[in-house]
Amino acid sequence: RRRQPPRHAALGGDAAAPQSAGSARYTVPLPLPLSSSSAASAAASSVASSSRHPNLSETSSRPSTTVDPLLETLSLTVSAMSLTPLSGNAVVRHVQSRTDDVITRFLPCVDFLVNCQQELRQGLQYATRTRRVATASGRVRNVPQMTPREFHGRYVAPLPGRFVRINGGIMAGPHLAEARAALEELSRDASNDACRGCESVKNTFLGGMRENESWGLRKW
Repeated sequence: RRRQPPRHAALGGDAAAPQSAGSARYTVPLPLPLSSSSAASAAASSVASSSRHPNLSETSSRPSTTVDPLLETLSLTVSAMSLTPLSGNAVVRHVQSRTDDVITRFLPCVDFLVNCQQELRQGLQYATRTRRVATASGRVRNVPQMTPREFHGRYVAPLPGRFVRINGGIMAGPHLAEARAALEELSRDASNDACRGCESVKNTFLGGMRENESWGLRKW
């Protein structure tokens, strides 16, 4: 009788070899790749979960109320913070508060300052560019693209409202109102200098350094 070849050899060798009792092997199937619809639903659930996080403006500048028993037993002397020793929790709360101020107050203002400097300089180049205009007598003369009042109305006046729209979800309400009031005051000061030209309007709003002291938007 012809001898039959082993069955596992016909099926591909060791990959499908019969398992002995007590040494059974299990094949774990690999996860299937996400289809486009599954990926979309996963992304939607991720967005939904992230939207449940509280707004930064709701938690801005609020001290942490968490008390760590281990940190409470520590006593640290930080001369820059207090003349008396502080507990570990007090130091942590101070660091959290100052970090929150950096994220929700100073970084938005610095970013706004840099953007205003770039936009107003570009706007000044356009406003002072001359164009040829024919007068009633038939003569042609060169006039700037914009008057100082037009320059202020187009580039400077909208800035306080823009700051509120951009940072309304980042800064706390009192800080946002204080920042907007100061921006509106700078805008009025710049409007009062419109009689001196577009460049004076820009410089009055942006400010700079004078006798080692900042002024204008730089001080703000």
